[in-house]
Amino acid sequence: MTADIRGKKFYIETYGCAFNQADSEIIAGQLTNLGLTETSIINDADFVIINTCGVKEVTESKIIHRLSRLNKMNKKLIIAGCLPRINFERVKRSAPNAQIIIGPRSISELKTLISKQSEEQLVSIKIHKESKVGVSRVIHRFPTYIVPINEGCLGNCAYCAVKFARGSLHSFDPNEIYAEVYKAIQQEYKDIWITSQDCASYGYDINTNLAKLIEKLTEINGIYRMRIGMFNVDTALPFINELIEVFKHEKIYKFVHIPVQSGSNRILKAMLRKYTSEKWLEIAQRFRTHINNITISTDIIVGFPGETEEDFEQTIKLIEKIKPDITNISKYGDRPKTLASKMKNKVETSIKKRRSTELSRIVKEITLQNNEKWIDWVGMGLVAEIAPKGGYVIRNDWYKNIIVHDSLHLGSFVKVRITDATPTYLVGKITK
Repeated sequence: MTADIRGKKFYIETYGCAFNQADSEIIAGQLTNLGLTETSIINDADFVIINTCGVKEVTESKIIHRLSRLNKMNKKLIIAGCLPRINFERVKRSAPNAQIIIGPRSISELKTLISKQSEEQLVSIKIHKESKVGVSRVIHRFPTYIVPINEGCLGNCAYCAVKFARGSLHSFDPNEIYAEVYKAIQQEYKDIWITSQDCASYGYDINTNLAKLIEKLTEINGIYRMRIGMFNVDTALPFINELIEVFKHEKIYKFVHIPVQSGSNRILKAMLRKYTSEKWLEIAQRFRTHINNITISTDIIVGFPGETEEDFEQTIKLIEKIKPDITNISKYGDRPKTLASKMKNKVETSIKKRRSTELSRIVKEITLQNNEKWIDWVGMGLVAEIAPKGGYVIRNDWYKNIIVHDSLHLGSFVKVRITDATPTYLVGKITK
């Protein structure tokens, strides 16, 4: 039996990565096509959708607390995203009144499930092999347009539960991706985010690669910039020369996100990462050599099971050697069903906290020094978003966040002078 839900309102709350943001836009597109209207006010909504993330223990706990509170509201609750596949039982316990629970690779089923009139909880967390480009979406972040290029990955990292959520690699058709980006640019979107769990794994299953895809996308006419999302060392190495070459294109942000996770090869091996710290360093240095001032972002996990002081010191030495512009630091936490969660040699919480604090101090000094080098730089940038504390965020071609307090239009390109620097952003003024 189906219910007439036309005219109802829905509210979406999204946690996690850019891919999750794209998934929420697809969900919004599906529901809009069914005759529902999106609202930004939760109390006005008939349906409340929580698109969850389960990459970190602390994130999961935050979302579980949120679900417990929403479970008590007189709303039809829909739980989506990675967490239902990572920790289904905990999700179900936290929100027994949820109407629908779906996984990240079963969101196409929502349009059918939401129309069903059922007293029972409806669950669909299977992994379907389907494309997420060329489908209806409601874009939430003008002038940013997120384009997923593949889902799943080729890795089996010991600490990661996202593999359980997103599954094995499924690359989307390059022609469909091209059409999606073309459409976005025709609609005046200027900030194109190419995203996946590992962008460099794109094409391994369809006989192509990321460099070939990017090169094709830069042929689209228009004034825009593309940010290439995170990629791993081992999947990028086979075509690294090709990749560096396409990054030189004027339409590509001079920004790379290459996680290293640890400076210790012993820990990288235990993590089941498929590279050494030397290989990571080689790729980072090659990008620096061939692309002036390229912004390098990386990730570090401190306190992985078995990490010694010597292992941690190797991580510090690596960070101090390459001096990344952005270093995301996470304290290790067990994720359900992962190999690492079963390891016996856990690092004490107090030691993880101390190491995280020490590394954060070093990173803060490095990022401030890096950012201070940009003071007095003058050039063009894209007005990309409204800043959290007022003003606008302008991004230059090196993907530097420059905060200005002039009156501007989102999606415009303006000339800006950088006047000050902090460890996390730059300060600027519009100039002629």
